[in-house]
Amino acid sequence: MLVDDGKAQCIGKEDEFLFDDFVYTIHHLPFSSFCDNWVDIVSIENETDETHCEQWPCVNPYTRCNGAWQCPKGIDEINCSSSFQCPANYHPCLSPQSRKMDCLHINRIEDGIIDCLGSTDERSHCRLQQPENEFMRYRCWNDTKCTSITRACDDCDKSNEFDQICDRRQAFFHKSSSSFPPVQPSLSIHKQTQNDMITTEKISAIEHNNDPRLLLCNKGFVILVGKNETEQCLCPESYYGDLCQYQNQRVSLTIRLRQENLKNINVIGIIIRLVDHTGFVHSYEQITYKSVINCNSKYNMHLRYHNRPKDMTKNYTIYIDAYDKVNLAYITSWIFLVNFLFMPVNRMSAQLIIPAKQDCHLLCSDKYLKSLTNDNMQSCRCSNWANSFSTIQHKCDCSSNSICVGFKENRSICLCPLNKTGPRCYLNSVCRMSNACMNNGICVPHDSRQSLTNFTCVCPNGFSGELCEKADIRIDLSFSNVEAPQSLLVHLINVVPRGVTSGKIEPIQVTMFKKILFNEKTITLHMSLPFHLVFVEFKNMYYLIILQHDYTPSVIFSTQISQSQRCRHIKEVLDEVKAGYPHLRRVKYYQDICQNHSDLTCFHDNYTFMCLCTEERQANCFHFNFNMTYDCKGENDCQNDGRCFQDHPHCPKQKMCVCQECF
Repeated sequence: MLVDDGKAQCIGKEDEFLFDDFVYTIHHLPFSSFCDNWVDIVSIENETDETHCEQWPCVNPYTRCNGAWQCPKGIDEINCSSSFQCPANYHPCLSPQSRKMDCLHINRIEDGIIDCLGSTDERSHCRLQQPENEFMRYRCWNDTKCTSITRACDDCDKSNEFDQICDRRQAFFHKSSSSFPPVQPSLSIHKQTQNDMITTEKISAIEHNNDPRLLLCNKGFVILVGKNETEQCLCPESYYGDLCQYQNQRVSLTIRLRQENLKNINVIGIIIRLVDHTGFVHSYEQITYKSVINCNSKYNMHLRYHNRPKDMTKNYTIYIDAYDKVNLAYITSWIFLVNFLFMPVNRMSAQLIIPAKQDCHLLCSDKYLKSLTNDNMQSCRCSNWANSFSTIQHKCDCSSNSICVGFKENRSICLCPLNKTGPRCYLNSVCRMSNACMNNGICVPHDSRQSLTNFTCVCPNGFSGELCEKADIRIDLSFSNVEAPQSLLVHLINVVPRGVTSGKIEPIQVTMFKKILFNEKTITLHMSLPFHLVFVEFKNMYYLIILQHDYTPSVIFSTQISQSQRCRHIKEVLDEVKAGYPHLRRVKYYQDICQNHSDLTCFHDNYTFMCLCTEERQANCFHFNFNMTYDCKGENDCQNDGRCFQDHPHCPKQKMCVCQECF
């Protein structure tokens, strides 16, 4: 009753083995896990990932030299590089007589005679030791202990090269195929200048202190003031009092920003104000938003009331204004009404969409209102807009190259350009003093409350790096005996290298869209993301155009799309009987495809796997998303069922809408 009940009663979770270690569908099982002598998929009509493996080569890029014997006599670990080298067809062996490492010929492996200390040449030891447990088949190196392959990295001693096994599990390995096309010399880029960014040294951990004064301040810190070292409390903004014992009445606001158009505006200045119905500004915050860097950031802030307690007879509103920080042009505004004034803390949150352009009718449409969590909000401010709340005239004292966006206690609220800083924008920022961003990159200083010397560069298209010093990879693509389409999809595949994780991580797939102009003979693509393979797709056909073993930035690829590079569908290369098998069984015959078609570079099943044919004519496959939803990760602003594409999975520089016919 306690087995497979979803709760681990055993220390090693052996009672929940099926729950933790089985992959139930082929959509989640890496190709390298098929026919590896370990059952991962529960039997489906007498079919598992380990049945019908007669055509499957035991020695393949995944079993070869991964540190574990997965083939008879350990032939997959013969002639592998190691700290102790043996001749061809020999295994390392710890001699029981000399207690020194020696080499044992493969013919003496599994012959029923123990030749090596620990019986490492007789791997049947674990089968005899624990015949009732089919999963305890891995014998720890130089040990009599047996464990499961999934627990080996935890249960076995990681000495004697054992750690290599834990680092070499991989879902897909692309270097077994020849790379192409040849790489041209690096792009000409400016000499990189010294980075003026100051790296903050790590703060050493504070040792545990039993000083009772540390408990004096609630939610705050004790500071010693004056010669007498008088104890005082330094309180956070949400608390006050001599012991930080009182909670400030405030609005706790969380916002997330998103840009609708990524081409025109790179840096956004956000002003947030808490205002009452008389126009008095109680508190305000400023945010500098960089869409290509801060796209997933959430901003949390506390807007405090001026008086304690707050005046319950007044109405309070939060105004949020957005400006282009490059030229200080106004973009849009949002209004939040503060309800439930009896609450000491009003918690509010919203996702705000920055529009593609200033348009009064567009800004006031339901499209922007629906992104806010409060029903009583507005998103409109244009040239004829006037702040009806402001009844007192003030004189702005911001610098001439900044703008005044309001007043608080007779002091101007100034929005500074990127090269200025300070409360009134009279001081030069680090961007004015260093000018370190290269290739027309935009320098954005960090929040002056945190640092006066750090900055971030927002790079133009075609460049990347901390200082925009790296030219992106350029791909010049032409067509050879293939009719050029009006558009195509570009699939970038980034293979996670061995040793990055002990788990089996599938390659990362990013898809971009490219339009082709009329009579355009060669198209150019710029890639800032790392990749190892590039596929192009059009007319429901796939072409492998680039395969590089190691990612090299700032280079040029010139390649052609031809029929020889087309990845053929399995129905074209498998006989009708095998092609009609259920998917779990059909995969076992993918090895036949490469062996029977010597000119084939790649193929796919249009369902789960995209496959390469290695130099040894073995199939090497990985999961490929053939039915990707092109909605920009759920942030699709395209209308009329248009598809949305972006050039980065998380923080894109560009987005593009692909319209349906007649739109």
